Amino acid sequence: MGPEDLSIVFQGPLPDEEAIDYLQRSVFELKSQNPTCEIIVATWRGRSPESFANVDQVLLLDEPGSFAATARWWKPFKVRNANTKRMLHSSREGLRAATRKYCVKLRTDSRVDAEKLLACLQADLGTGLGS
Repeated sequence: MGPEDLSIVFQGPLPDEEAIDYLQRSVFELKSQNPTCEIIVATWRGRSPESFANVDQVLLLDEPGSFAATARWWKPFKVRNANTKRMLHSSREGLRAATRKYCVKLRTDSRVDAEKLLACLQADLGTGLGS
């Protein structure tokens, strides 16, 4: 297995330029060490695809909304909007778009250490990534 067998999906919101810059740093690090891996961003409409350098595919999804939820650990007990629908929708669509044999799904606010990520995959798969 090599980096050409790997898709990395970033899913979630990008509410401002700071969030986009944060994601771009992660993408840059991944692509600089593994230029053949596939990078997919699954986020909400309102962001231009030109905002994402070095990304193989950008999915600009319709906002699915949220649902009201209550939980006993929230104090005081009251209804709150849960983002579960958003998370499931963007994760599903990002994973559907992946074209490689292996896929890693991360949040858009994840900071990625490409070396450590690939070392974990090598250990889990029992093969040498990049070899």
